[in-house]
Amino acid sequence: MRFQAAVLRSHEDPFTIEEVALRAEPDPGEVLVEIAGAGMCRTDLAVRRSAGRSPLPAVLGHEGAGVVVATGGGPGVALDVGDHVVLSFDSCGHCRSCRAAAPAYCDSFASLNLFGGREEDPPRLTDATGKGLAPRWFG
Repeated sequence: MRFQAAVLRSHEDPFTIEEVALRAEPDPGEVLVEIAGAGMCRTDLAVRRSAGRSPLPAVLGHEGAGVVVATGGGPGVALDVGDHVVLSFDSCGHCRSCRAAAPAYCDSFASLNLFGGREEDPPRLTDATGKGLAPRWFG
């Protein structure tokens, strides 16, 4: 699947709109959302000023809304194809903060949201040349 995305390649350069490719259907615990509207917030823009913290190149932007077009099923997925959703940050759902309905203070917030998520081979998200892009920003 190919689509347009705002890519940040270095902390000194502006975002560029590029064609990127998504390699696979969602894994268990994941959903694929066709985005109807998205935004860039101050957190996305702040990455340009935080050299060394977030892996680059990356597709940022974590605020959006759309429709679920595929689901990987499995635990934690309570959505169906056709459901309308709003996107936000990720949380583990199991730590003390998550269980207390305070997922913004999740013990795993930084690893899930700020540092590119998981290592993938082959990368899930690539640019037009096939080079991997950090696959996960704010879940």
